[in-house]
Amino acid sequence: MKKTRNVYILVGVTVLLAIGMIAMFFLTGNDNAADSSASSGKISDEEYLLLNSLEKAPEAENLIFIDEGKDCSFVAGNTALKKAVKDVADSFFDGVIVKSTALSSKSTTELTDSEKEKISSICKYFTEKSKRAYVYCSAYLSPEAFGDFSSFAHGVVIDLSDVDSSRADKLITRLKYIRATLKNRQILLISNDEALISLIDKSLYDSLFVSLDSEADAERFKNLQLSFTGSDVTVSALTKLSSYGETLQSNEALKAHYAVKDCVGIEKRAFSSYSDAKKNTDNCFGAVRTYIVGGIAPVLAFRSLSIKNYDGEEKLTTNDPLCNAEISASYLFPVYVNGKSAGILPKGVGEIRLEFVRGSNDFIFSQNGKSVSYSIEYVFDGDIIKSISPSDRIRVSAGEEIVVMVVAYSEAEVYVKLGATKYPAEKQEGMTGFTAFYAKIKMPTDQAEISSLGKFSVIATLGNETQQLDGAEISGVVLDNIPGATSALQNSPTFNIQNFNPTYMDAEQQVMPSINAAVNKATTNSYSVPYTGNQTAVVTAEYADVMPSGSQINFVPYYSPLVKGTKDFVIGETQVFDSEENEWFYYYELACGMKVSRDSVTLENSTTMPENSLNVKSVSANNGELTIRLSTTWKVPYTMDIPEQSYYSSNSESFYASEFNASAISLTFHYTTAANGEIDCSQSDIISSATWSVSSENKTATLYLPFRERGVYYGYSLTYEGDEMVITVKNRLKGLSGSVVVLDPGHGADDCGATGLSGSVKESDINILVSYQVKTFLEQQGVTVYMTRYGDDDINLEGRKIFARSVKPDLYVSIHSNASESKSSIGTSAFYYKPFSMPLATNIYNEIVSVYKSYLYAGQQELYDDIARGVKYYPFSVTRLDEFPSVLIELGFMTNDAECYMLTVPQNQQLLGQAIAKGICETLIQ
Repeated sequence: MKKTRNVYILVGVTVLLAIGMIAMFFLTGNDNAADSSASSGKISDEEYLLLNSLEKAPEAENLIFIDEGKDCSFVAGNTALKKAVKDVADSFFDGVIVKSTALSSKSTTELTDSEKEKISSICKYFTEKSKRAYVYCSAYLSPEAFGDFSSFAHGVVIDLSDVDSSRADKLITRLKYIRATLKNRQILLISNDEALISLIDKSLYDSLFVSLDSEADAERFKNLQLSFTGSDVTVSALTKLSSYGETLQSNEALKAHYAVKDCVGIEKRAFSSYSDAKKNTDNCFGAVRTYIVGGIAPVLAFRSLSIKNYDGEEKLTTNDPLCNAEISASYLFPVYVNGKSAGILPKGVGEIRLEFVRGSNDFIFSQNGKSVSYSIEYVFDGDIIKSISPSDRIRVSAGEEIVVMVVAYSEAEVYVKLGATKYPAEKQEGMTGFTAFYAKIKMPTDQAEISSLGKFSVIATLGNETQQLDGAEISGVVLDNIPGATSALQNSPTFNIQNFNPTYMDAEQQVMPSINAAVNKATTNSYSVPYTGNQTAVVTAEYADVMPSGSQINFVPYYSPLVKGTKDFVIGETQVFDSEENEWFYYYELACGMKVSRDSVTLENSTTMPENSLNVKSVSANNGELTIRLSTTWKVPYTMDIPEQSYYSSNSESFYASEFNASAISLTFHYTTAANGEIDCSQSDIISSATWSVSSENKTATLYLPFRERGVYYGYSLTYEGDEMVITVKNRLKGLSGSVVVLDPGHGADDCGATGLSGSVKESDINILVSYQVKTFLEQQGVTVYMTRYGDDDINLEGRKIFARSVKPDLYVSIHSNASESKSSIGTSAFYYKPFSMPLATNIYNEIVSVYKSYLYAGQQELYDDIARGVKYYPFSVTRLDEFPSVLIELGFMTNDAECYMLTVPQNQQLLGQAIAKGICETLIQ
């Protein structure tokens, strides 16, 4: 998640992966490739740099010969021909070279009408499939015959293999006539005769095909390229796969691989022929295909296993309990560590995490008969404690519970001491190396006692070693009681923290500091009156996020933001010092039991609040969407709940939902002593009835809105039109046609998110490219799609939410790519905040996981658990929306070189985009 500017987004529909006979090869990879033992020794520095630069074939036109004499008959309706057309149409090939028996013969100078019709029909088969079609011709065909091809072909391929330099004059005369006849069609020549080619005017043809079958061919190819510098002619590659047949050995394949690898300026490639490609999928053709489509130099498929960060000559010593072995290997076979499979390295390079015990540690890495050793001595002599949070100063209220987080060595015993009391710190089970411990400390109920607490300390013991460090200094905040406010706070909803654990305790967790900062950071320059103790807060933001009072927890999914103009007593102030930002963050505690960041409100001097009355003005239903209009004395604070929704704790958060099973929504309005008027819900798709409940003791009125069907609900909004409160409950999702979806490509401009491949790939670019694929697919299904950004725009998190609310979508999906402190982290996850958004997150997540398992990591079952990282609760800013289901999707890891590269491949972007779109469609039609 980093930064980029002036990125031109190339949007288009990428070609589908191959199916059928050719597709089977494309999707299953090179598992049966020839024995890699023919490649010996460690990978060279040149090859290693080649992989890390991720050299790939430039954008090119890739053609395949369809040979009537070898592949299939050109008789209309022929089954083999239909199969060939389908295979090629669904493959990575951009077009075909149609090679009929008649046009391949030297003796054929003229074409019959039936022959013209046959070739025309074959070409049209492919052009109808959006493939380019070229007609192969002998150099002896009558020039007049070429005029017929311009109506149905993109050009002609003229084979000069049997023409020598002595006939150059006649050939040039024919080419001039053909050029004049074909006009804007392309002329492609096949020839390895440099002497002949040097005699032909370069204006007479567009491309020259040169056979590439060996390293010597590659050298000749590069020389030819240089000779055409400054001309409009492209020097193209022709690989005659038939010369290898079905018995191709890996050493022969390497020669052909090098031939293509070294010629990176190729603009067209042709392969002969369709039937040879089918026979030769495991070796030369397969590796070349991988290179063109996947962007990996083919030779690396056959390289030998090595450890890049260990030379194996001496035992290393370390005081770090973890390290990553940097492995280079073939990407065709699994790597084993002490006999246990670590899986296939998708791009032939990756890191394998090693954990050490004290003393000697020996590892044997093996692949396909090759083994290398790794030995290391682990000596622990470092600090037991790495960090403490909070570490500077905090101000707390009486009875508040604070959480202390300590990053320490996992085998240590850790506790926090405050005064004379010790609090044990706990860690997540199964953690190794340095990990996070946490302890919960309850503040005294007497506010005066807090000021004398001073600093807490952390004590960690490991064996005979003990380390003690001081944490934050604790001081109190004096809360002035406001008449009527104390009872309101005591009767407000409370939140009990359970199993809290910082999300960054685990290096495998996603690292999204920019989003976390945007969610939690408050500025300090928008208040107008300093807090003195007898004041009212008035919400000035369009939507002000609120959190529970008296707790360090930030957000709970059954609270809704307060809208602009809402008022409440301020009964205290919570202040937290951030040493990294070197500033205090301020929150006001409200009498209704919530706290709000200081930059969302302004203060007014006031000690009383009038009683409020709510009256139903009107009720309407538009296509099943229920709208309730209420008159209100003033804009009172309110809380929202979702009764009977079940939660459980997981991964440090307490609001995971195994399903959305709530039975209703309820809205509680504070300082309200009366609520009058009937609410007719008969025309609502979602709400079955409406009842009021008024508590004169607590001065609250609750509007209870039960669902027609438990768990069927898609959001609500509360806004004001003048002084009139408007509550709208969204209708049922209406299927694909006419639905509205907002796609939010994460980050942009100066905030480009994570970066990968040494900073060369920016998350913001990946996010928008995948988003465009989602948009394309959804629009094909009749869905209206808006995007929060269409280029490299600078849009903050609140701006994204404001935009989404303005277009009133059915669903909102924020698309991101993940990052981790561990370079070995892989896979995908989906996040929701409101439980009614969980089904959308689940549907999208399941589709993405399917793509990872079936395509990106096909056949690598040992990685499937790592890939599927789960559907998770987390209060990301863009998921905290009440109005419609909203989720945040994390694609692959930018910090894993191999997976980051997967995300840059257009075909993979299309697959992931379609997966997200399918998950959205499943939600819209359910």
